[in-house]
Amino acid sequence: MSENNPTTQTDPENAKKTMGTARLVAIILTVAVLVSAIPITLIGVRAIRLKQLVPERYNGIEQQADLIPVTFSEEEIAQRLKKMHRHGQTGKFDYFCDPTVEMDLSIARGLIQFVNPATNDCTLILSIYDKDGKLIYRSNGVPPGQEIVRVSVPYDTQKGPYDCRAYIGAYNRRTGERLGVQYSKLTVTLGG
Repeated sequence: MSENNPTTQTDPENAKKTMGTARLVAIILTVAVLVSAIPITLIGVRAIRLKQLVPERYNGIEQQADLIPVTFSEEEIAQRLKKMHRHGQTGKFDYFCDPTVEMDLSIARGLIQFVNPATNDCTLILSIYDKDGKLIYRSNGVPPGQEIVRVSVPYDTQKGPYDCRAYIGAYNRRTGERLGVQYSKLTVTLGG
């Protein structure tokens, strides 16, 4: 009687189907693990790249030229921060940077608003890179409650807008140790 019981008999076709299903599941799981590892790897590579784009340590030299006390209220800064598209270690510190810089070619200077809010307990350094990864501007340390209002960018090129990125390094005010890095898109427009 046990010979006719379907649960005790081994059907070669069922065994092949079960084996095929098991292989398919194993392949799918392997692919899923590999695909899920890609973003983690990219995040790690991006974090390393971000750290290479800003100084490793703050040398203690504060920005002198074009540095003024913040002209925005805390509420205005909070509203501007909400509208910014910041990337990187966004939970570590705040900053505000205009998304555009208008450059006067005759004097190679442009207006910008780069703000280190008074609520930060860190010094910020602004580095601007063009789309080819060339450093075109780097500030000295900007203490909390201060903002940069002008930048000088050495451009030997034609008029027009250029896609850039603003990379911001945050540093411990006492030790000079880097605390984090963020970046945002920036358009440098070369005009008259």
